[in-house]
Amino acid sequence: MKAALAVAASLLAGCSAQGGGGSSSGTGSSSAGTSSSGSGTTGSGAGGSSTGAGTSGGGSTGRADAGPDGGRPDGGRDGGAGDGGRCGATGEYGLCIADANCACPFVCNPDDPIFGFSGAPGSVCERACATSADCPELYTSCQHGYCAYDLCDVTRTSLGLPPNGWAGGVCDAADAGDGTCVVLSSGWAACEQAGSSTQACDAGALRGSPSALCVPGSLCVSGACRPSCDPLDGGACPVAEGCAALDPSLTFLDYGACFPDAGGCLAAIASNELAPCSATAGCACLDGGAAVACVLDPSIGPSLNPYGGSAYCERTCAASTDCPLPTTVCAAGRCTDDFCGTAPGGRDAGGGWDGHCDAEGVGDGTCLPMKTATADPAYGLCSQGGSATVGCVPGAGRTAPGSLCSAGFVCIGVPDGGNGCLAACDPGVADSCAGGSCVGASQPGASGDLGSCQ
Repeated sequence: MKAALAVAASLLAGCSAQGGGGSSSGTGSSSAGTSSSGSGTTGSGAGGSSTGAGTSGGGSTGRADAGPDGGRPDGGRDGGAGDGGRCGATGEYGLCIADANCACPFVCNPDDPIFGFSGAPGSVCERACATSADCPELYTSCQHGYCAYDLCDVTRTSLGLPPNGWAGGVCDAADAGDGTCVVLSSGWAACEQAGSSTQACDAGALRGSPSALCVPGSLCVSGACRPSCDPLDGGACPVAEGCAALDPSLTFLDYGACFPDAGGCLAAIASNELAPCSATAGCACLDGGAAVACVLDPSIGPSLNPYGGSAYCERTCAASTDCPLPTTVCAAGRCTDDFCGTAPGGRDAGGGWDGHCDAEGVGDGTCLPMKTATADPAYGLCSQGGSATVGCVPGAGRTAPGSLCSAGFVCIGVPDGGNGCLAACDPGVADSCAGGSCVGASQPGASGDLGSCQ
C-alpha cells in the first residue's frame, strides 16, 4: 500500500537521485516516519522495496574498523582546497572508479556490498575513517577504512552478514546497544547512532551531538522522540497513544512509533491517508480537521492490505473535488483509489500504462503503473491532470491545477534543479516517445513500466 504512495509521490516530486539514498539522514523522522502519506499525490499499494542501487554484492565482514584508508595510498590527495586537480566532482555515495573521481575529502571504496550492481561489487565515493567517531552521519560506521551504511534487519542479513538488530529496536552503532535500527527513505534499514534525549530531537543532527539524538529504541519524528512499536500487534505504547506504521515500502511491517490518540486519529504524524490500517495500526489526523477513519473498503479489497483485512485510512467526501490526493476518487462517501489499467477492484478509470485516463472528466488524468512485492505492474492509479505544461510543483493537490502537469505528463526533476513536466512513457514499449528516449523512473520501488521522455 504505502509503496505506491512513496513511489508516485517521489516521481511527482522530482526525486531522481541514484546510487542509494545520497546523504539524507534517514531517521524515523525525516524518512520513514513521514513518508507513508504520499505527500498528497498518490494512492495505495503494497510493495517490495527495491533500491536505486540494489542490494546484491560482495562479502563485507561487517563493522570492523580498519584504519583510515585500508592500507591504500591516497595518491597525494590533500582533502581540501588547492588540490591541484587531484579531486573529482562526484559526491558521497556517487559511483567512482578511482579516488580521483571523488570530490574531496571522499575516496573511492572499491567494495561496498550494498552498492553492488548485477552481482558485482560497487565502487562508491565515501569518507575515509579510522574509527566510527570519524563518521559524522548517524547511520554510518567505519568499515574497512570507509564510512559506510551500518545496515541492520533484513537489509543486513540478506547480504549474508550477522544480524545487527531489527527495525525499531536497539542495535550496535559505534558501541554495543547504542543505536536504533531505522528504515531509510531508500528502503534500507540502517543502525543509526542514538543519543541521550527522551523529548526533543533533531533529525539533521550529526554523531557529535548526543543531546539532539533520541535514546536507543526511540525514533525521532517531527522533532520529537517517539517510542517505537509494532503495528502488527499494537506494541507497548503509553496510555492514550496508538501505534502507526512508518515504513513506506511495507517491507518492515513491524516498524512503527507511538503517537497521541486525538479521539479516533493519531496526532503528530504526517498524513498516512489511504495507508492500510487495522485495530493495531492507526490513521493520522488530517490537516484542517478533515474526518478520517480506518474503514472497510471493498473497492480496494484485501489484496493491498498486509494486515489481512480490507481497511484503509480514508477521508469523507461528497465529490471527487473533496479528495485532495490526485490519484483518488469519491466513491460511497469516501476518497478511495482511482484505479486504471489493471485494477484490483473498484472503479476502472480506463487507459493504459503512462497514457491518458478518466479522472474527474474524460482523458484528464495520467495512468501511473504501480508495483507490489509480487507483481510489476500490479495495477494503475489515475492521477488527475492539471494545466501546467513546463514548471510544476511537487506534491501539489487536486485543488491546485496550475501546479499539476497536464494529462499524459509527469512532474520530475530537471537538470537545472527545478521540476518540469515531461511526457510519461513506458520504457518497455518501443517508440514510446515517438523516436525520443524513454528513461525509466529510478525511485526505490518504482514500476519498470513507469518512465518519462527525455
